[in-house]
Amino acid sequence: MESNLDLKKRIVFNKNEKTIRLDFESSESMVINSTDLFNTLIYKKALLGVPYQDLIVSEEIQNLKVKKSLYELFFVIEIKAEYASVEGKIISSLEDKIISWDDVYFINNNSYLIKNSELIPVSNESILFSKLLASQLTEEGESPINYALELFSERVRNRFIKFKNEQLNINEILSSKKYSGKSSYFIRDLYPYQSDGLKWLQYCCLNRIGGILGDDMGLGKTAQIIALTSWIFERKILKNILIVVPSTLLENWKREFIFFAPAILPYIHHGNIRTGSIDLLLNQSIIITSYSMIINDEYLFNKIKWGLIVLDEASLIKNPNSERKNSFKNIDSDIRIAMTGTPVENSLTDLWSISDFVFPGYFGSLESFSSKYIKANIERTLNESDLKTLEKEASFIMLRRKKEDVLDSLPDKIDIHQAIEMKEEEANLYNRERELILSNIEAKNSGNILSLILELRQYTTHPLLLNDEQLKTSDSKLLMSKSTKFKRTIEILEEIKTCNEKVIIFTEYLKMIDTFRRVLKDFFGVSIYTIDGRVEITDRQKRIDDFSSEIGFSIMVLNPKTAGMGLNITAANHVIHYTRQWNPALEEQASARSYRNKQSKNVNVYYLYYVNTIEESIDNRLRAKKNLSDEVISITDSEDSIDSYIDSLSKNPLNK
Repeated sequence: MESNLDLKKRIVFNKNEKTIRLDFESSESMVINSTDLFNTLIYKKALLGVPYQDLIVSEEIQNLKVKKSLYELFFVIEIKAEYASVEGKIISSLEDKIISWDDVYFINNNSYLIKNSELIPVSNESILFSKLLASQLTEEGESPINYALELFSERVRNRFIKFKNEQLNINEILSSKKYSGKSSYFIRDLYPYQSDGLKWLQYCCLNRIGGILGDDMGLGKTAQIIALTSWIFERKILKNILIVVPSTLLENWKREFIFFAPAILPYIHHGNIRTGSIDLLLNQSIIITSYSMIINDEYLFNKIKWGLIVLDEASLIKNPNSERKNSFKNIDSDIRIAMTGTPVENSLTDLWSISDFVFPGYFGSLESFSSKYIKANIERTLNESDLKTLEKEASFIMLRRKKEDVLDSLPDKIDIHQAIEMKEEEANLYNRERELILSNIEAKNSGNILSLILELRQYTTHPLLLNDEQLKTSDSKLLMSKSTKFKRTIEILEEIKTCNEKVIIFTEYLKMIDTFRRVLKDFFGVSIYTIDGRVEITDRQKRIDDFSSEIGFSIMVLNPKTAGMGLNITAANHVIHYTRQWNPALEEQASARSYRNKQSKNVNVYYLYYVNTIEESIDNRLRAKKNLSDEVISITDSEDSIDSYIDSLSKNPLNK
């Protein structure tokens, strides 16, 4: 929008004539800024080297009443569905006046306003903002909705604006014709319920409200968060986004960004070579780190004011008195979002602790929350507490969707490929085995190559498979310390247990099946059912029936070759491919034990693999073969086709 400034006289100074008068701009005269005017007319100081007593001040100027206090430009904005209306004011400690946009533009150009025989000087700081705002206005004098949303998100830090909207109707805004909540950086499609989740997250960010994204596992919380951060990144709504995830998921988050928003490259802060520089972190738009790094580098994270902090697997801060929870409480941020499919794992204290992070004080103190809702045991809590009120209160800061709520939007089977990065010790041992294979290839000792590759697959299943004695005596803690994949499997199983659902795990190695049966029984306190070649065919259905009849969480571990065809295990709606197969048809047949007729729930199928290893080569080949199979009819494969795996081993070793 432009004003007709030629219709307004300015205060001009002709140095040759030593005159100050109201006139239009000319080549002989210059416009005087408000600071020089103020000093000249109030304090009688020299003007651009001309002593005040030598100046000839016109009668019009002498008759002006000069305001002695400095005014500021101020704007009142009302956000509507497709645009924002902007109203200008000039304000001081004594006055508050609405002015026209012609007046605003006059001030922008001259740093003062002449109105009703008054000379009103205006602060340069407010004029700088006014010019920025004016540059974004349409010809009708309205602000585009996306720019108004950016201003709304920064309203608490900008003293020159006020919004008529206390809170925004995000549904009205994001459904408008002129504005979309989707970022051009996000290249995939969201399911309808995920789009609704994105709107809710955007509402939280724009209104500076922390929230819990509490969708069930498998509903794509990661996709919704990446869509949100892409939107924030593109529109520069917030600075410095920090995403905190379990260490087992660092590589997976990195790859999810590549899949959903490949133009955005988040900075990974982890490991021995991580930075200690605050400036480096400040220059990163999006940072991904682990829970352990938050504790180890608390001094570093505490020195930055974060625009947004996102916690994945936020049940990890369910203990309100833990060091981990307290570390997060100390980090300063505008908005906090927690992701968890299990906002309540053991007790309502879990919900309070997570809520206390995202919205401190929302549920009051832990003591008052406990006295109101938490009784001596679960039965009394269910019978005596007003849980309906709690549910209503929680709904204001938590978006919770279960699979059954969005069945129409979901595919029947959700494939979840999880990339896992080896720890340094694992990677060193893997590289040693890898180099042994390559030396045999170089020596043309082909007889050993296939057996060595099969041994390497055992290593990626679990390193202790190559150490029988230690494997037999190791407990869950040792097994997790030796294998990141095993640790991630335990994390997935813990979430499935919280959902009170059943899971089947596929691994072809009998020693791994025995290890799962021994260790998981102690870890989870449930019966572990197994089927492999050692189980008589006549006994297999009974094991399935016993597994299916268990109430709630239960685990069955299967050999994909023995149990990969014919069996019906629809009681389980989670499948974990722990050891990857070389034949995609075998994995599909194994998954079909759960994903088949009479399955009433959506099935989550997890494919676990180590990055930059033979397992990733297997995963890539299986995906490519599956795509080919989908395009044609069917394919076959042989484990003897190992050329591509040898090629993958010839590439660079794992870098830590």
